[in-house]
Amino acid sequence: MRTPVVILGSSGFIGGELERLFRATGQWHTVALSSRDCNLLDFEQTARVPPTQPAHAHWIMCSSILLLPGEPSSIFDDNIAMARNVARSLASLPMSSFTYFSSVDVYGRPPSQSPLSEHSPVNPTGY
Repeated sequence: MRTPVVILGSSGFIGGELERLFRATGQWHTVALSSRDCNLLDFEQTARVPPTQPAHAHWIMCSSILLLPGEPSSIFDDNIAMARNVARSLASLPMSSFTYFSSVDVYGRPPSQSPLSEHSPVNPTGY
């Protein structure tokens, strides 16, 4: 039996690559969801997704909370709202793991060291 993995944000660059890699291994039952499948800004829509997915799945959310210079703050607010809706929707669900993929900018711009690793110090320079 293949291990289930649910990818939220599969239409983005990182989410699309993760989907491709998971499917290529043949070890995963991959469910790829994008904004076409569910508007994560709408809590009621978001809450309907988890019960339809395999129990004890690995969940991955791909999003960037980074606010780039010149972008409206609503982009930042929307990403926070999406993360909050997903967290609330998954709170009581039996799952194997939850991974949040975001921007490398949590390590600072530019990062204080290279290459980055899990042990690299975080040093965000913005929101």
